[in-house]
Amino acid sequence: MGPTPADFADTYHSADGRSLEFVAETNRLSLKHKGQSIALESQGDGAFVVPHPDFSRFVLMFGRADAKDPKSPVVELGWGNDWFTKPEYRGPKTFDTPKEWASYVGHYRNENNWIGSIRVTLRKGQLLADGATLLEHDSGARFRMKSDEADTEWIEFHDVVGGLAQRIKLSGEDLWRVLAL
Repeated sequence: MGPTPADFADTYHSADGRSLEFVAETNRLSLKHKGQSIALESQGDGAFVVPHPDFSRFVLMFGRADAKDPKSPVVELGWGNDWFTKPEYRGPKTFDTPKEWASYVGHYRNENNWIGSIRVTLRKGQLLADGATLLEHDSGARFRMKSDEADTEWIEFHDVVGGLAQRIKLSGEDLWRVLAL
């Protein structure tokens, strides 16, 4: 039997004092937000879509106390750059990150419909593509996407101006910075 809504239900808190409250209902998990109860859409593996404009950019990514044990308790939650934990979280709360990685965070676009856009986030000392796919450092400003073991995609950051990378190469295609997140 897979995870149930009760596995994720609780209140999660960020270091800056914000909180997100999730409630287990009969067959679904809901987020309490601005007086509404918003039913979440499961994407599997602890990832959920929130059908609400305030949460449209990223999926919610829940994490367990032991990432390798699907029966361990859910203790953390990521959304974009934001990280929330429950009091039961026992892992590190601060993370060493190379300072240049902050210049990579942002939204990048390519007008080709097959390429589209990507948002690079920084959470728990790790760069992520669209807040969900780990970018594993390879060398210099090059990172490998780790959606699964066989993933061969890579991202390389270029043209840092004013402390922000202006362009990335995503497996050979250029994408240009359009906004900060």
